[in-house]
Amino acid sequence: MIQLQGLYRLRQATAAIDRSGAADLCFQVPEGATLLVPGVPRDGPLVEVRSAGRPLLMFAEDLVQRAQPVAGSRWYH
Repeated sequence: MIQLQGLYRLRQATAAIDRSGAADLCFQVPEGATLLVPGVPRDGPLVEVRSAGRPLLMFAEDLVQRAQPVAGSRWYH
């Protein structure tokens, strides 16, 4: 299992599932978006993230391939 935690910036637009509404909606998070990954353990390929205050689910592998840690943030590791 991949363990991600911290603040990341997307290098490429990536699909996500929006969990903020009554129904889950799939959409593209744009390149350059900042994501907070709280590191909540989760079974399966999806991880919980927040972008602009919205709770999202994204594939962990997409984050590994398309995001980079934000240096200088208190979440950087």
